[in-house]
Amino acid sequence: MKIAPLPLNESERLKALIELEVMDSNPETEFNDIVALASRICETPISLITLIDERRQWFKAKVGLETMETSRNVAFCAHAILGEKIFEVGDALLDDRFYDNPLVTSKPDIRFYAGMPLTTSSGYKLGTLCVIDTVPRQLNAIQIQTLEVLSNQVVKQLEIRIDKRKIEQQSLALKKLNESNAKLLSIIGHDLRSPLASLHQIIEMSNSGDLSPDETISLVQESGLYVDGSLSLLDNLISWAKQQFQNEEILSQSVPIKKVLEQICRDFSLKIEAKSNELIINSIEDSVVINENVFRLLVRNLIANANKFTQSGEIQIDAKVEGSFLQVSVTDTGTGMNETQIQNLFSWEKRRSTTGTSGEKGLGIGLQLCKEMIDAEGGKLFVESKPGHGTAFYFTLPIR
Repeated sequence: MKIAPLPLNESERLKALIELEVMDSNPETEFNDIVALASRICETPISLITLIDERRQWFKAKVGLETMETSRNVAFCAHAILGEKIFEVGDALLDDRFYDNPLVTSKPDIRFYAGMPLTTSSGYKLGTLCVIDTVPRQLNAIQIQTLEVLSNQVVKQLEIRIDKRKIEQQSLALKKLNESNAKLLSIIGHDLRSPLASLHQIIEMSNSGDLSPDETISLVQESGLYVDGSLSLLDNLISWAKQQFQNEEILSQSVPIKKVLEQICRDFSLKIEAKSNELIINSIEDSVVINENVFRLLVRNLIANANKFTQSGEIQIDAKVEGSFLQVSVTDTGTGMNETQIQNLFSWEKRRSTTGTSGEKGLGIGLQLCKEMIDAEGGKLFVESKPGHGTAFYFTLPIR
């Protein structure tokens, strides 16, 4: 017995086969009909659609055979995919490549074999449409032509899978884009427009000349709160947009966790001091490969949220590695939340702004964006809270 050599483009051929995602799939009527027709026209008891991977030939459809696969080493089809046209063996017992092949010397007792390569539009031969008999014989011209036509139909059916999958992927991408656009319009139309309208009203009042110096100072302070809230929302939207449209490999990088946390906390230092809060960091010193955009967005939002609802208290950040995840918690000693607030916290439909302990204006959108982004990363975001006893937010990010 002679084992067929590997095709020169074996690596690329296997990639093309994998792309089909057809190996070990369930029987399908269109393929079953083709082997039934091939068996009838060629007048053979056995007909197969075979696909050959690195170690076996697997039967996508079959007539007259019980087994679902054989070793590639004994496969007649492994020889057939080396050529361009039909590969025909009139009498296997008289062929030095096959006379002692176990498929010849025992069941299914092959004597005659004819296999037409299944050649993709890119030129890769994935397997064959073959017919087999237990007696020596030869196909006529019409039967050979029929096998060629039917093999082309098999390939078309297989390649339709790829086209269908691409259409489905494009449809999902378009749906995601439409959903993102709808959210952006909602945020711009309501969550961003509202504070800007309030800011415009404040400016008009301050320009009226009817206000006392104290009233003017108060309005300026209030306008600063609206500006802070609007800038925070814009930062969130930019990070969210990056995740929607950038490649994950670009976003994931080695991040020095403690160093980044300290840098973020420095950015918040004035706001934290203004509310007489103490910020504590307990973090690993190591760097880990994570999505840095999402990590920064989450930490910034959670610190801002903790500071917003805490006065003369403590905010603690803990970061550690648990298995294949980075686990971070942001705990405060602030006002806390009731069960209804917790249940509505991550809902786009039920989002609302809650004024902070010093009158801070929130836009009610940061945590929704955070939840959506971390879900896309395969992490988790959850919260524990009790009115008057503070809040603890936890999130995990997969380490790449």
